[in-house]
Amino acid sequence: EVNRVLRPGGRFSFLEISVPPSRLLRMPYMFYLRSVVPLVGRLFLGNPDNYRMLGVYTQAFQNCTAAATLFLEGGLESSVHSHFFGCATSIVGRKPACVPDSR
Repeated sequence: EVNRVLRPGGRFSFLEISVPPSRLLRMPYMFYLRSVVPLVGRLFLGNPDNYRMLGVYTQAFQNCTAAATLFLEGGLESSVHSHFFGCATSIVGRKPACVPDSR
């Protein structure tokens, strides 16, 4: 979809929460995502289910590395960057200005 909507030379960026690689940080961070965030959602917004899934999806997603590979396979230039000691990762890239003729 990104490839379809970007014009040639267009840039994109995605930022996602991720599972930190450090075991020391991973355990408290995942506890925070699975327990504290849903509790805050319940207290202030009345619906913890949406926030409970945040930990589930983060655990399944891990980080942006696999997604960046898909962008590359789709013809987009992309690179992965780690933020906040791995608690977030981003994909930054662009659609090449010229697509070579495949004839």
